[in-house]
Amino acid sequence: MIFKMVHSRFKIILFCLLLVFCSQKKEKELVSEITISTVPNSFEIEDSFDEFKIVHLKNIDLIPNLYRAKSYDKTIYVLDGGRAKLYKMGNEGELNLILSSKGDGPNEYNLISDFQVLNENEEILIYDGSKKNMMKFAPSNNLISNQSLEGVNEKTLGAFQVMKDGKLLFNLISGSPNRFFIYDLANNSFYENSLIDSIYHGFDFGSDKGLTIGSNNFSTIHPFEYKILSFNEKLENQNSIALNFGVNSISEEELKGIKNDPNQLFDLINNDMNPKVHSFILEETENFYLVQYFLGSFGGGKFLKTIIGKDSKNSYTFDSIRLSKIDIPSTLIGKLNDDRFIFSLNIEYIKNLTEEQKASISEYIPADYLDDNPILLIGKVKAF
Repeated sequence: MIFKMVHSRFKIILFCLLLVFCSQKKEKELVSEITISTVPNSFEIEDSFDEFKIVHLKNIDLIPNLYRAKSYDKTIYVLDGGRAKLYKMGNEGELNLILSSKGDGPNEYNLISDFQVLNENEEILIYDGSKKNMMKFAPSNNLISNQSLEGVNEKTLGAFQVMKDGKLLFNLISGSPNRFFIYDLANNSFYENSLIDSIYHGFDFGSDKGLTIGSNNFSTIHPFEYKILSFNEKLENQNSIALNFGVNSISEEELKGIKNDPNQLFDLINNDMNPKVHSFILEETENFYLVQYFLGSFGGGKFLKTIIGKDSKNSYTFDSIRLSKIDIPSTLIGKLNDDRFIFSLNIEYIKNLTEEQKASISEYIPADYLDDNPILLIGKVKAF
C-alpha cells in the first residue's frame, strides 16, 4: 500500500516536471533571436532568385506613385497611391484600370489606404483613411456598399486583411495601446486586441505596411519594436522573432528616455552619424519574411531590405538588385505566396545611367522600357 502511494506521488511529480519542461520548451520555441547585418550584400539577380521576371508596365497615364501590389488567383493588382487608382496587370505588363472614384461625393473616396480583392468577380474592398470609410466596389467604379467605421476617430489604421470569419483585421499605427483593430462589418462593431508595451505609445509614427498574411497566420511588425510577431486567427501569438541590429538598434532605454516626444524621436532617427533602424515594412511568403526599413535619416540614410528564412533563420541584407554588375535601387511593394516578392525598380536612377551602363543591362531592361512607366521585378527567392 505504501509502495503504491509513493509510486503515485512519483508519477504526479514526474507529470508536473514534464509540464514545466514542455512549457519552457514551448516558450523557447515561440521566441527566437536573429542577428541582422546592416551592411548590404550584393544581391546578384541570377544567384538570388530561382526564377525572375522583369515587367514593363504599359499605360497611357503614367503612374507617379506605385505604392502596393497584391495578387488574387495569380492576377496582380497595383495601386497608384498618388491618384488613388487601382489597376489589373496583364501577362505582358499591360494595365487595365478597374477602380477610379476619387472625389468628395458620397460614392467616392479621398484615398485608398489599403485594398483587398475579394473574389473572382473582382469585387474590391478599400479602406479610405481620410473619410474613415470601408467601401466595396465592383469593376468600373460600381459602388456596392459604403460604411463609416465606428471607433476610428482618434485612431490611425494601417493595412488590413480579411479574416476567415469575414471580420477585418487592421494594424493600428497610432491612437491606441493595442496592435490590432478588429471590425465586424455585419454588426458594425469593433474591438481592439493585443496590448503593446507602453514605451511604444504616443509617437503617432509608423508604417501602414506592417501587417501581412501567411498561409495560416497573420504577421506584424512595429516600427520600433524589432520583432516579427505571428498570430493565428484567434489572434494568439504563435511565434516571435526578435531582430537584433546591434549598435543600430534603438534600445528600450533610448525610447524611455525620449518620453514619447515625437520631436526627440525624429532627432534620434535623423542622425546619420549614429544611424538607427526604423520604419519597418513587412511581407511574408511560405518560407520567407522580407523586412524593408530605413537605416538613419529619410534623406541621407540607407533604404535596406533583409530576407529571413523561416526554417534556417538565416538572413540576407541588400539595398539594390544587381543586373550585369549594375546596382539598381529597388522598393518592395508586394509578394506572391510561392516565395515571390514584387519590387519596383527605380526608373529615374536607370534613366540617369550612362549609355554604356544602359547597354550592359539591356538584356534585362531594353531601351524602350525607359519611358517613365514603372518597371517591376518579380523574383522567387532561392533557399539559403
